[in-house]
Amino acid sequence: MKVEKRTINQIRYTFVDNGGAAVCFMFSGAGYTYEKPLLYYSTMAMLENGYDVIHIHYSYEYGPLFKRSLSEINDTLCSDIHPVITDVLGKKQYDSILFLGKSLGTIPIIHDFIRNNRYENSKMVLLTPLLKYNDICETLMNCRQPALVAIGGNDHHFIESKVTEIGTNPLVKVIAIPNAGHSLEIEPYNTRQSLSVMELVMETLIDFIGISPSRRGIETEAGGETNPHKQRRGI
Repeated sequence: MKVEKRTINQIRYTFVDNGGAAVCFMFSGAGYTYEKPLLYYSTMAMLENGYDVIHIHYSYEYGPLFKRSLSEINDTLCSDIHPVITDVLGKKQYDSILFLGKSLGTIPIIHDFIRNNRYENSKMVLLTPLLKYNDICETLMNCRQPALVAIGGNDHHFIESKVTEIGTNPLVKVIAIPNAGHSLEIEPYNTRQSLSVMELVMETLIDFIGISPSRRGIETEAGGETNPHKQRRGI
């Protein structure tokens, strides 16, 4: 495995070359960066299952940003994200692409990539999406790609009726976690229950992403049939 720090159009990104035939582009939240639990362990899960991983290090003045319309927020993010994706895919060909976002980082996935025919075969992972925006809920209800949504019952963006509506889409798997806040940690503080939530989210993520083509080959060579439960013990 090789880790490279790259820059394109003044946007820094980290390329974790795992020798994968699949790639995961990750988009962080506003202040919820890649070393924090959900994204740290999501990165580990992707690497364990044979994915290359891309962390895009955008940064904004978030107060003014969130005063803009959803479309304007999306345009701001995509102006930084698209050049990175173009740069990565121009240097290496992949059999499959997965997008994973946390909070703010779910906006370009929902508002752009889900609607883009180029990514009609990609998987989408949406950690604590901003469901107070009506367009986000409507897009997820009509999503044609496999998607995983995880949100806490105490999240200020949790709206039970919208979560229920999204869950009617057979392509979208929804995990709604009681008493969890916007970081998917239990409120008030409860370390053991928060760790149990993390384990649940990561196991669900691993089941959802499946095993990438490159990893499947390694498992087969190592001992016949691939055992999906073998992947869980590292998390």
